Amino acid sequence: MCGPINRSAIWTTVLSTVFVVTSVCHAEVVIDLEGFDLGADGFFRGPADNAVEVQGQHGPEQVGTIEIDGVGFINRVDPTWDSWSGFSISSQTDTTTPGAANQFAAFAGGGSDGVGNTVAGGTYAMANGDGAYFNLPELTRIESTRVTNSTYAALSMRDGDDFAKAFSTDDNDFFSVTFEGWSGADRGGAKTGEVEFFLADFRGDEGKIVDTWEYLELSSLGDARSVGLQFASSDVGQWGVNTPKYAAIDSLRITAVPEPGSLFALGLVAGVSVLVSRVRRRRVRRPNAATANVVSPRD
Repeated sequence: MCGPINRSAIWTTVLSTVFVVTSVCHAEVVIDLEGFDLGADGFFRGPADNAVEVQGQHGPEQVGTIEIDGVGFINRVDPTWDSWSGFSISSQTDTTTPGAANQFAAFAGGGSDGVGNTVAGGTYAMANGDGAYFNLPELTRIESTRVTNSTYAALSMRDGDDFAKAFSTDDNDFFSVTFEGWSGADRGGAKTGEVEFFLADFRGDEGKIVDTWEYLELSSLGDARSVGLQFASSDVGQWGVNTPKYAAIDSLRITAVPEPGSLFALGLVAGVSVLVSRVRRRRVRRPNAATANVVSPRD
C-alpha cells in the first residue's frame, strides 16, 4: 500500500512549478540597439556580415540581416546605384539639414531611452522603404516599440522639396507607417495583425509632425515571427508616395513565449492540483451506521 501523501510537499512542488512557468511566460527583454559598432561615421547602412548576392531590379544586390540581440533587420545594398533599403543602424543627431544626404538621422535628435526621452548619440534602427522588416527571435512575441520620424522625411513634410510637397491642413495631409505582423520569418506565412502609426497628421485644425520618441503598442500582432513596415501618404504622384518613406524605431520590447515543455508543466500543475483535491476529500471520515447513534458513557 502507498504511504500517506505529504500534501505540504505536493503543494510546494505545485507552487514552485507555477513560479517557474510564470517566470518563463513573462520574461521581458528590451532591444535598445546599443553596443552595435557604428564606426566613425555614426551609422551602418550595410552590407550585413551575412549578406549574399541576389539579382535585384537594377542588377546584383547584397541582401542580409543586421543581427542585434537575436533580432534580424533586413538590409539591402545596391552597388549599381550606391543605395540601400530595408534597415540601417544609426546614432546620427542632425535635425536641421534637409535632403537625402541626412537620411540616417532621427528627427528626435538621437536614440530613445525607452520611456519617451531622447539620448543624444543613442543607437536606433532607420527603416527605408516598404521592403523594411525585421525577424523576431524564436519563441518570442513583440509587445511594443518606440517610433519617430527621420529628419529627411520630417523636413520634407514641413518645408517641401524637389520631389514632395509641404504638408498643410488645407489638404488634410498625412504620413503613416503600418507595422504588419507575419507568422513566418521574412514576412512569410499569414498576416497576424497590423498597427498604423501617423508620423505626420494634418487632417485636423492643427498639423503635427512627430519629433519625439512615441510609444507604439504592438501586442495585437500576436504570434508574429516577423514584422514588416508599409508607408502611406497623402502626397502621391505618378511613381507612388512622394514623401520620403523613412521611420526610426528603437526600444523594441519582446516577451518570451513558453516552450511546449512549459505548457506540459502547466498541465502537470493542474493535474496535481486535482489529485490533491481528491485526496483531501477522501480523507474526510463520515460516521457509519454502526457508530452513528452511540452515546458516550460520559453524556
